[in-house]
Amino acid sequence: MRSSEERSPVEKWCDQVAAEIAVPVRDLVARADMGADFTGELERLADVYKCSTLVVMLQMRAATLLPREGFDLLYEQEVSRLMGFISQGPARKGGSFYSNQPLRIGERLSRALFRETKRGGTPLPEAMRLMGLRSVKLFDEYADRLGES
Repeated sequence: MRSSEERSPVEKWCDQVAAEIAVPVRDLVARADMGADFTGELERLADVYKCSTLVVMLQMRAATLLPREGFDLLYEQEVSRLMGFISQGPARKGGSFYSNQPLRIGERLSRALFRETKRGGTPLPEAMRLMGLRSVKLFDEYADRLGES
């Protein structure tokens, strides 16, 4: 990543606009509890805005919730904390396809397609295509998980 000095004014402006969209300063000022544990508050705000704690920190600085003096050290400490999570390795191997599938295409649509396929209204290949399933085995297992077998 290039340092701030190496970026063009246009890049800097674009970064500021993106940060403001992700974490609006006015809203941040209203939500931030600067009396709380700093790391916990960063995590909470990152969860609220669905972004990284680093973006939250940058916006806190922009909102003058954090002083410019000493900010670089605070930022580097947060980067180190986050890098510690990476060095620990993944906590688990990943999500469950069958748990994510209803969220990805919708449980209601999935159930309707299973029922329509069962009664012959929708051909199996078409139902599989609509659900993004590549095998009958996946189709059957997903139907079982939703109780539609």
